[in-house]
Amino acid sequence: SAVMQKRMLSLLCLFLFSAFCLTTCQGTSDGATLEGREILLNERDFTNPGENWNILSETDFAEYIISGAVSTAGRSTLAVFEKQPDNTYILQSCVYETENAVLHNQFYLEQELYDCFWLPNASPAYAEITYTTADTPPVVLTFDTKENAPICQTIPAQEYSIETVYYDAKGNPYV
Repeated sequence: SAVMQKRMLSLLCLFLFSAFCLTTCQGTSDGATLEGREILLNERDFTNPGENWNILSETDFAEYIISGAVSTAGRSTLAVFEKQPDNTYILQSCVYETENAVLHNQFYLEQELYDCFWLPNASPAYAEITYTTADTPPVVLTFDTKENAPICQTIPAQEYSIETVYYDAKGNPYV
């Protein structure tokens, strides 16, 4: 009958509209891909509407992905994405800086605090991180940074000072 056809057509239209909304109107990414993490960065940054983030380098670290990204507005960020039980990622924290500054962020993993570092828009060969605590001599750690991926390191104590220097292939420091 004509009434039954109209009902079926109405139900079909409602189903198609619902499916369309679920796939295109969601707005939030699950962060499981690099592009998804860029979406999460763009959604998180309320300070500069219209600014878009491009992830240049990432490090997988236990249940975290540490991402270094630059924006269309000349800023950089070091973002920490935490894996969730359903294999999605949430943006746990991020720090912003001018585009060519060394970035430093921190996160906890199993009750241990980690430092993360990244130098955007450079091709460093290595980095030296010097940790100094009140009761021990300075400890210098050297990291290969030819891929310019973010560096992660456990902190040496609750109170410490830190110096981070990135070097090019000839041993010249980036300033």
